[in-house]
Amino acid sequence: MVTGFVQSLIKLCGLNWTAP
Repeated sequence: MVTGFVQSLIKLCGLNWTAP
């Protein structure tokens, strides 16, 4: 899974979203 990668992108966007 690329959850870590997605979370990194979201953090870069400045959002607080977590994927399961």
